[in-house]
Amino acid sequence: MAHTFPCCKKLLSWRAVAGTVPLILLLLHADISPAQSNTADSLLRLLKTMPDDKAKVNTLNRLSDELETLGNYDSSLSCANRADELAEETGYTRGQADALRNIGIIYDDKGDYPQALASHLKALKMNESLNDLNGEAHNYQNIGNTYLLQENYAKALENELTALARFEETHNDRGRASVLSNIGSLYYNSQNLTKALEYMLKALPVLQKLGDKNGIAATMGNIGLTYMQKADFAKGLDYTLKALAINQETVNSNAIAENYSNIGLIYDGLNHDALAVDYNNMALQLYRGLGDKNGMANTYGNLGIVERKLKNFNKSELFLDSALTLAKNIGDNQLIQYAYEELCTLDSAKNDFRTALLDF
Repeated sequence: MAHTFPCCKKLLSWRAVAGTVPLILLLLHADISPAQSNTADSLLRLLKTMPDDKAKVNTLNRLSDELETLGNYDSSLSCANRADELAEETGYTRGQADALRNIGIIYDDKGDYPQALASHLKALKMNESLNDLNGEAHNYQNIGNTYLLQENYAKALENELTALARFEETHNDRGRASVLSNIGSLYYNSQNLTKALEYMLKALPVLQKLGDKNGIAATMGNIGLTYMQKADFAKGLDYTLKALAINQETVNSNAIAENYSNIGLIYDGLNHDALAVDYNNMALQLYRGLGDKNGMANTYGNLGIVERKLKNFNKSELFLDSALTLAKNIGDNQLIQYAYEELCTLDSAKNDFRTALLDF
């Protein structure tokens, strides 16, 4: 049976810590265009005048987070690493915990999950030393996100529920909403679509009350994807297009790429193959620019499937081989399995049964 490559399992990652400025990744050597962010421009100008102190660590973290949101991962990582170094030099534990958490989030974005987990665990240890329950909650949430991206659902749920308990203890509605959304994503990836919708739809009104556009867009995108998996393509397309409109408004390149990919999946489900190819190609172009290997691997796989349906067998094989190569590179075992199975399906479609057997 043919498989549709899953979309990238991106989750909400909340960075605002009580008592500190919001975390955002930055890069001192970033080439930032005016279209990217006025905030980033202002922070860069401010950094040039600041001494190497705690305030500079906070500003680096803010810029790092801003750049990560804009999809500028390399620049964001550079800024977060500098914040980490400066915080250690100045003995600023809270600032270092924030920097490490940002570093973990960026490695999640880049598909380097071992590095992401190591950074999140270091940040957790620091927040525990500070007895910062909100900081711990964010760390547990991000650890859960990393385990979910690795498809370790038991560990993911364990950490997300710990985060939820911490957020409830501190009456943090924003944190609670994000964890509810992530638990919905967890159930989605466990194929429990009814529970997935239950948690996502609980999170959405809280996010709307908070006026958090990024959170609303991410949750709407996940709801759209869940409806798609339930074969309710009309609702799936409606929620995904709403998410895309918000992400385009906020210039969230990574999220736009995910929306394009999901719209491609929906059109594939509707057998609108030409539109499926168009949207997947738009997603692939953005993922390449972001250096997102996980997104690229998924999109190559989706393109391979659509091209097979169109009987463009050579194109299909090229896309599936690219998906397999990237999946091996990032160590995503499920994607590796999907790629081999789709290559087998392709060989069968070409009546190349001998090669199909070799793929197994």
